[in-house]
Amino acid sequence: DPVPPATAAVRQSRLDSPADCSRFATRVIEGIDSTARTPDWMKERLRRVGMRPISPVVDVTNYVMWELGQPLHAYAGARIDGDLAARRAASGETLTLLDGSEIELAPDVLVIADTSGPVGLAGIMGGVSSAIDAATTDIVLEAAFFSPSAIQGRARRYGLHTDASVRFERGVDPEGQVRAIERATALLVSIAGGSAGPVFVAEDRSRLPVAPTVTLRHARIEKVLGQPVDPADVERWLTRLGMQVQTAGDGWTVVPPSHRFDIGIEEDLIEEVGRMLGYDAIVATPGTTKITLGTATESRIDGDEIADTLVARGFDEIISYSFIAPSAGTGAPGAEPDPLQLANPISTDLSTMRRSLVPGLVRAAQQNLSRQRERCRLFEVGTVFAADGDGIAERTMVAGLAAGAVLPEHWDTPERAADYYDIKSEIVALFAAAGTVDRLSFRAASHPALNPSSATAVLLDDDIVGHVGALHPGIEREFDLRKGAVAFEIDVAHAFAAAVPKYQGFPRFPYVRRDLAVVVSESTTAGELMQLLNDELGDRLTRIVVFDEYRGKALESGHKSIGLGLILQDASRTLTDADADRMLTGAMQRLERELGATIRT
Repeated sequence: DPVPPATAAVRQSRLDSPADCSRFATRVIEGIDSTARTPDWMKERLRRVGMRPISPVVDVTNYVMWELGQPLHAYAGARIDGDLAARRAASGETLTLLDGSEIELAPDVLVIADTSGPVGLAGIMGGVSSAIDAATTDIVLEAAFFSPSAIQGRARRYGLHTDASVRFERGVDPEGQVRAIERATALLVSIAGGSAGPVFVAEDRSRLPVAPTVTLRHARIEKVLGQPVDPADVERWLTRLGMQVQTAGDGWTVVPPSHRFDIGIEEDLIEEVGRMLGYDAIVATPGTTKITLGTATESRIDGDEIADTLVARGFDEIISYSFIAPSAGTGAPGAEPDPLQLANPISTDLSTMRRSLVPGLVRAAQQNLSRQRERCRLFEVGTVFAADGDGIAERTMVAGLAAGAVLPEHWDTPERAADYYDIKSEIVALFAAAGTVDRLSFRAASHPALNPSSATAVLLDDDIVGHVGALHPGIEREFDLRKGAVAFEIDVAHAFAAAVPKYQGFPRFPYVRRDLAVVVSESTTAGELMQLLNDELGDRLTRIVVFDEYRGKALESGHKSIGLGLILQDASRTLTDADADRMLTGAMQRLERELGATIRT
């Protein structure tokens, strides 16, 4: 019920930006007892919704917000200079908020201002200059309707999250401002006394939302719900929900109340009918539909097969946010220096689109290790984003990370931390699943996120499809990965175009093995040796095994010995020792000629 004015005190309001604020109501309450205390019943109700009781004025505004859904704000009357206006901020204006933070206002930010300048961030938080305190006896209550588009994103821009901003961003009842002020006045006067002036309302009704007229068909209700519904029940239920209902042919025209701004189309009304009928009373009706089988292909493996392979090898799958902090992606595989900024981020820590899956894996590993998970093997299959001209390019990647022990603790197995070769073997397993492991190679490469001693590019044929290596020591220190971590990231579309399987009969003739211990320079990789041997020996070389790597006093400085086991086999006959020796001699001459290799004696 309205509270009759006891004084003529008025603080007028003004709409300087009616598109952003189309109704602005104020009321002055004088002579409040500053020693009054909030009653226990109100304190308890506020506590149960997670609010901390502070003082009668603050508690009443919070209580009404939760009760009616309309946020209010109270200003100390003595600290307000002239009338209040809802306007856009001027360039260069600043405001100190109630939490003590000083912000620089942008021209697209809506503020509440008096003649001296901004006194509050509209719909979000008040300013400290007009805050009430223990000595305040005169206040100005404010209740306004702010357009959701004028509030959305502003709180997050300044790192704020308030109950008022949550409600205004989603929309409030455009007709509920005066009602909320009357309710708050009645509560406050009953608790702390005081004399209320008249409610002053500034409004531009042409800019207030208008409730839509929605046509509802009886036949459509029964089709969507799948069962008969009595038309009299429909009309009765909607009327009880505060809607204006008029019969129109085989249905109705319905105007929802102002607080039901979620009603806009026919299906919204059918949902209300179903809710009033009771979901448990709606009969389950089996549906029928045509299903077209997808195309089966052997030319690629999908994300599920990749995930199954990694899970079978002891990894756990994670799902991380697609957006990260601006600093999180700069040192990760695949990252680029300029982040893709979100126009309306959830928070400042989630304000850019990820360029890599590795930052999410690193954070997940940090959380697991800090909670006494001594062994982490994590992977994710997901989308990363990159600038592509004026648009955004999306790529599906698979990334994995291993930290801690390579194997679970066991009495018969010594503990050993996961290293580069462990994570490299997981990559080999993935390419083996695609049937392209014979086209896989690795090459030393520099990368800002990886330790220079182990950073490696993953190549399919001659194309780089990913990176692998131990994390950079700086990243390990930043995320407190004391036991170190190794990671990989691979482009799914480019790396896992599978080779179509071809039948090959069981070999009829035995193989011959010959071992070579080859001395080469430190810069020569085993991959280079294996590539030359494959080129030289062709189809008769069925497999190469690297069984040894040695550095020591028997070798010159800057050289190493690599032990290779060559598996030789002919499909048409049994190879003799002479054949094997001849092949080995030719291979050694090729290695000596192109890499300067010698046989270790």
